Amino acid sequence: MSDDRGQLTRRKVLGSLGVMGGAAALGGASTMAFFSDEETFKHNELVAGELDLKVDWQEHYSDWSSDEGTLGTNVWMSYEDVPDDKKDKVVPKPDHEYPLLYIHKDWLDDFEMATALEAYPDPDDDGVQNKFASEPGQTTNKGVGYICKDGADTPEDLDPTQSLRTKNSDTYGAVDGTTESYPLVYIDDVKPGDFGELTLSYHLCGNDGYVWLTGDLLYNAENGLTEPERKDPDENGGEPGELAEELFVSLWYDSGKDGEFDTGDYGEGDNVFRQYEQTIARGSLKAIMNLLDNGAGLPLDGNLMTDANGPVTYSSSIDWTDVGSNIEDTDDPGDELLTPDECELVSGNPKCSDIDADLVEAIKIEDDELPAASESSTKTYNTIFGDVTLHVSGVRDGEVTELDFVSEFGVDSVVVKGGPNANVCSEDGVAYGGEDLSPPDNASGNPAAVSHISFCVRPDGNGNGNGTVPPQNGTRECMEASETGYIGLAWQLPVDHANEIQTDSVAFDLGFYTEQCRHNDGTGMARLIPTRRGSGFAKLSEETNRNAGYGLDGANFNGDGTISGGARARFGNNSNTGTWELAAGDSPGSSGFNQAQYTWTSGETVDWTFSYDASTDEASFTFDGTSVPARTLTEQPDGRVAIQCKADEATVEGTVESVQIDGEMPEISGENSVTASNDGSGRDIEYLVLNTNLDGETSFTLTGTATVTLQGDYGGSQEGVAFDVVLE
Repeated sequence: MSDDRGQLTRRKVLGSLGVMGGAAALGGASTMAFFSDEETFKHNELVAGELDLKVDWQEHYSDWSSDEGTLGTNVWMSYEDVPDDKKDKVVPKPDHEYPLLYIHKDWLDDFEMATALEAYPDPDDDGVQNKFASEPGQTTNKGVGYICKDGADTPEDLDPTQSLRTKNSDTYGAVDGTTESYPLVYIDDVKPGDFGELTLSYHLCGNDGYVWLTGDLLYNAENGLTEPERKDPDENGGEPGELAEELFVSLWYDSGKDGEFDTGDYGEGDNVFRQYEQTIARGSLKAIMNLLDNGAGLPLDGNLMTDANGPVTYSSSIDWTDVGSNIEDTDDPGDELLTPDECELVSGNPKCSDIDADLVEAIKIEDDELPAASESSTKTYNTIFGDVTLHVSGVRDGEVTELDFVSEFGVDSVVVKGGPNANVCSEDGVAYGGEDLSPPDNASGNPAAVSHISFCVRPDGNGNGNGTVPPQNGTRECMEASETGYIGLAWQLPVDHANEIQTDSVAFDLGFYTEQCRHNDGTGMARLIPTRRGSGFAKLSEETNRNAGYGLDGANFNGDGTISGGARARFGNNSNTGTWELAAGDSPGSSGFNQAQYTWTSGETVDWTFSYDASTDEASFTFDGTSVPARTLTEQPDGRVAIQCKADEATVEGTVESVQIDGEMPEISGENSVTASNDGSGRDIEYLVLNTNLDGETSFTLTGTATVTLQGDYGGSQEGVAFDVVLE
């Protein structure tokens, strides 16, 4: 779909997709997409036999162009605008709870065709997905084989010139003077009111398996400020950009009306988020990526609930006369029980992401889904984080006005909506229960009837949450190899967001990970640590590195390009006397560091170890058997770790062989090495970032190797060659 406001297509850099090793790594922009099952499972002896994950997709993009419908005829902007005789004939898009448009159901197919952007498989390149052959060995009249043969699972499958992916101006074209394929969900010229939807189908070939959904926010760039952007009160004035916080994302199982996969019922895999389909989570793009980027990923259920949005059976006894007595002691901060004193009136209809861009909506319970309007009636609801139970504590004129709750997970905020406004109830920590929560009073001075109640969670991704992540409890069911699962992702830029996101761009990975059911219990393998390479200084953002003449990647460490500590091995004077060669501390080479002497041997590969003890805040560094005295860090490491190589008339190679975090040995997912090499003026600076999700209270150890090879014309500069460990 072309943009009639310019010559380029509307689709520039928003996100990326691919498929990574038994895993889908829907990714691109500045990352490499890998598809190797062997690469993912090479260290897991339990994963034997054939386990192959195949992916296909259909993507849509709406920019309200004329071919999408006529306002007032078959498309409406609000439900109030829909004529009374058509109100039961419209489909809300892109999310039935948070719609931007209402489409007449008789126009829906035309709307989907008009907004179809690309698909896989799509041999006729019309942007609409074709079917796979129904049986192995068969081929359709469009030349498409069986899913386990022709499903996407190699890097070439993202290249429209070599695969069944749609080839058009939205998937393939000029980039920096060369012609190449574009990633999926690839947008930057996004306007308020624009929205898109991507349905991913995933299939297991061979053995049954457990499946996880994973993701990673790669960067959230400001890309400079326009004059309207500078004047917008919501503009933060610099990095990071606002787009990842303003884009609202909905994730759901696109399973159809019966709530089960592979039954062929109405709505299954149809790219429409319908009321009866099971919600996974809603929130800003930033919050959703934090949710998915928690190491293990989000566990997907192989057997969905039949009544996807309804209550589940609750077998435990709850004492509603003393709600707080039902809450077990936890290590979480806060008093763990919300009361009306912790509620604040917020006008309108606030979402979790309106309260805080880091929050996701675990569940939104509408008035027709509440417990019966009689005091002491209860219902329990299932979410990806655990169960939440509601208890009616107040009724007026046959309608629910007050509610208690008990949850299995830490809740950051609760939104209780009624009338024109809502009460937002929250505290400094997290709550596991609440009592007598109600909407704001109505004009008569009495609490309004509850129209909905939402529970907001702060994901624990990137080490920045005090909340919760979905439990890896091993109780979910396995996905059968014969089944097809559907995940829907809808994004929208609400119409009330404009100038603050001008010129902003974001990139993210979205993917799947699977391991076979045999010999595994669904709790997941060891924590995964995604990595990525970049040029320039690891602590600096894409924008800063570009302006300094380096490459593109990442986001500012600590939000401002500072570090929390690290270590350095440099050339120094290459002697056991005089100036130092090894250092560790707050800012090695600048301030707050201890040092040691070392003599280099060109071309020799040596071992190194860096450790942080959270109980003492001490950092230790050993390089080729020489140890730097431990140094107490002023700031605690909180987030990512990087290794960094600098070379002038030399080649410096660094690897990370292992990571140990609080006694556990997570697996490195991606590249584990980086090389800097220079033969000429200046220095080459390259880095490898590990998304370790440290929380400031965690001990860890990294080990690896380093090799420095000096050229014959190396000038002997103290900083001409260096290997760094850098902490966020």
